[in-house]
Amino acid sequence: MSAARLRRGVAAAVAVLALAGCGATVQLPPTTTTPGSAGAAEPGLSLSSPPAPAGPGNTTTGGVATPGLSAGAGSGPSSGGGGATHAPSGGAGTASAAGAGPVRSVVRVGVIYIGGLAGATAALGGSAATTDSKSDYAAVFNYLNKHRGHGPKLTPYYFAINASSSQPAAVQLQSACDHFTSDQRVDIVLTYTLDSGNVLSSCLAKKGTPLVDGYSEAGTGSATFAANPNLWAPAQITFDRLGKLLPTYLIGARWASSRWGNSCPTVRQPRIGVVTFDRPEYRAAYTHDLVPTFKALGDPVYDAVFLSVSGSSTQQVAQVSAAVGSAVLKFSSECIDHVVMMSQVAVDYLFMDVASSQGYSPRYGLSSLEAGPVLIPNLTNPRSQLRGAMGPGWSPYSDVLPANFDALAKQPGARCLAILKHARLAPSDNNSAILALPSCEGPFFVAAVVSHWRTSEPASALLGIVNSLGSSYHPVGAYASSFSSNQHDAAAAYRGFAFDDGCGCFRYTTGLRRM
Repeated sequence: MSAARLRRGVAAAVAVLALAGCGATVQLPPTTTTPGSAGAAEPGLSLSSPPAPAGPGNTTTGGVATPGLSAGAGSGPSSGGGGATHAPSGGAGTASAAGAGPVRSVVRVGVIYIGGLAGATAALGGSAATTDSKSDYAAVFNYLNKHRGHGPKLTPYYFAINASSSQPAAVQLQSACDHFTSDQRVDIVLTYTLDSGNVLSSCLAKKGTPLVDGYSEAGTGSATFAANPNLWAPAQITFDRLGKLLPTYLIGARWASSRWGNSCPTVRQPRIGVVTFDRPEYRAAYTHDLVPTFKALGDPVYDAVFLSVSGSSTQQVAQVSAAVGSAVLKFSSECIDHVVMMSQVAVDYLFMDVASSQGYSPRYGLSSLEAGPVLIPNLTNPRSQLRGAMGPGWSPYSDVLPANFDALAKQPGARCLAILKHARLAPSDNNSAILALPSCEGPFFVAAVVSHWRTSEPASALLGIVNSLGSSYHPVGAYASSFSSNQHDAAAAYRGFAFDDGCGCFRYTTGLRRM
């Protein structure tokens, strides 16, 4: 595989690499603090109706319908994506019947946005579409403040990190925490960058400042949420939950019911290998969830490869590219014919292209974490490598291309995309959509949660509101959510998807199922 080919492929996935779990390092430029600027649902899982067209009860601005965000709406699903089911409020600045004091008139929101995505892509030799994270956030805040019927004004304060730089992420995230808890105090912080070493969430927890992670897919382990009850991720699942979901779905779908391919004819039983990261949260999910679940279902894991990566995105790519050759050789020599990827799209691409060059074509088990639509265009031989690949997906844009969306897949992101389109910020492709949707998730979630936050209540009171949300909040990046006192990684429904040889793409194969 040539260096140029490797750079092109990784460049297409660099945005996901930098944000979703490979520990890419980033740098903060000078701080800015500018304010204001296919199948039907299966039994047992209800889902709200698709967004309505423009008309009575829906807002049309500039000829663009923005369904479900009509002026005067309450704190339910039409109030920025979802809402808590609490006692009605008389509106901002009015006293409640219970005498708890007026609803806050302003909520200060700290926004950690991602800069330098285009530069990071170009540095790796590619031209994949990204997004203007700050402009996306600003457009969503402007819309919510203009069209929400009641509740506090959301005043954003921005802090940039630069995906093109190599300064350690932990240092930059600590700076963000210090800024939003000392220099420019805020009530709540939004992010969708990887929290390296849980620096950001731990720091904010000590300061009593809630953190909303707007990214979908999977970003951390359950221990992080247990240690930080004011960390809320409306569209994510933990690695621990993923470690149970992957084997449960794959074995239930008969993914490993027989040997795959013609290699090792003397071996009669399927052999399962796993590719993941050598990091505590990944190892914990592998050891305590994925391996025991496969074993309990009668198909034990045969072997695993743990990838150790550190440094900048470019350094990590070099480390992974050096490691996957021996990993492929190891699995091939052990007659492993089924490979579960619990890693990240750039790792998948590098592993699969090396496998292709060595004539090794196992059957892959994937999930939303692997971002299949980003993976396909970066493979030399996608049809040979992805034949038979399947898995569970809870995040539509990470599962299948928009061209293959059905009504269920279109629904979660429709409201967000309408707002961005009206602001002339519509994502140009699937990769940029994955990066743009979190800029809606955080503001929508905050709008839902703070609608009844009283001036007499501290930030800790928001935890009770979040815990009582249940399934009333409708996320942007996932099919459904479910919050409770012990569930703050809230993605709550998934669909099966599989690679379709005919179109050379992924398609959904099931309706919605509860996690």
